[in-house]
Formats: sequence, C-alpha cells, structure tokens
Amino acid sequence: INSFFPKINDTFTVLYYQQLFGFATPQFSGLDSKAAILHHYNSNVTLEIIGCPVGSFNLSNCSYCPPGTFYDFSSNICIVCESGTFSNQYNSSKCDDCPVGTWSQKHFSVCQQCEPGKYQNKSKMDHCEECQTGYYQNEYGQTNCKPCKPGTFSNSSGLINCFNCIDNTFQSEYQQIKCNLCPSLMVANYNHQNCSFCLPGEIFSDFSRNCIQCPNGTYQQQNNCTQCFP
Repeated sequence: INSFFPKINDTFTVLYYQQLFGFATPQFSGLDSKAAILHHYNSNVTLEIIGCPVGSFNLSNCSYCPPGTFYDFSSNICIVCESGTFSNQYNSSKCDDCPVGTWSQKHFSVCQQCEPGKYQNKSKMDHCEECQTGYYQNEYGQTNCKPCKPGTFSNSSGLINCFNCIDNTFQSEYQQIKCNLCPSLMVANYNHQNCSFCLPGEIFSDFSRNCIQCPNGTYQQQNNCTQCFP
C-alpha cells in the first residue's frame, strides 16, 4: 500500500477510489481516502480532490450509489429506481426492468416473485394479478394461472388450489366456478367428473343421496331403481 502514497510534504492529487487508500488495509478501515492519507502522514501532505468517479457522488468523500438506485450523469446524484425496476449492485448506471412473474416498488434492489394465487405476464410491473375464478396457482413467480380440472372448481379469485366437488355433485369441464348436482336417481363417480345410475344389486337412497347394496335376501336386476325385491 505504501507504494501508492506520496512522499511527505508533496502535493497529492486524490484519485477516485476510496478502496485504494481507505479500505485496502486494516489500519485505514472505515476511513475515506482523504482521511486515510492524512492519518498516514500526520497531515504533512497537501491534498487536492479532483472529483468522484462515474457512478459516485459527493466531492469531499466519494460514495457509490447503493442498490435500489442508479447514478444520473446529468445531475451527479443517485436516483431511486422506479416501481417495476430494480438495481442490485453499487454504482449502477441504470435500473433494470423486473421480468415477467415478478414485481417491485420504488427503491427495490431485487424484484419479488409473484406469490401463489397470483401471476404477472408483463415486465416492469409494480404488482401481481390475482388468479380469476375458475383458475388457481400454487407456485411462486408464475406468468399465468392454471385452470381448475374436471371434478374441481374455484369460486373466488387468488386461490392456490381448486376445491373438490362434494358428494352427489360433479363437474365435467375445465375452469369452472361451481359443481353441478347429479340428476335424479344418479350419483357422482369417484372423481366427480360425471354421474351414473346405481348398478344391478343396488338401489338409490334418497336419504344418503348414494347407492346402497340390497339387503341380504333381496335383489334388484336393473339400473336406476329405488327398491329391492325379496
């Protein structure tokens, strides 16, 4: 480090880099370049500050623009990143647009992924959209929502999962907001995608809205029946 310093009583022009003198060695930790040199030479040098490097500001102690901001060449100041943009490094010359599936507010150093139940299919956005009814999304950072499958539904926005159809209801189509009641004397199949009549040996129960086996000693040879015979 000593090779970088001037001789005692010399006039020294401070170069742009804080880290060259201020942070290169432990003995100057926390000092800016001007203070570091004065400390090293017990103030026996004359210092001339010639300006800050591109991307930094404040002529008496050059500081770099922090993440979430960028350096504006025309005004020589740091400017906060706008919503929908970000900068994740010091000394940025611009803020970058947030990609699809993400969002940001002002001064963000990193874009945030859309949460489950939401999506964003455009870049440079300040929020994510909620999934509409009939759709869901169970993953982060997505650009669209998934349709509810047959046998399921969603009747509100922003869902992370679709609801299953309940007993004696069905849904045979995608992206639906409700399930339908099975027709009279019919019951929903195991995946609730359609309904069917009771099989021979079974009857339809109005009480349980389901098919039940004929009791011992009785029978039923047809579909779509409500009574067993001895």
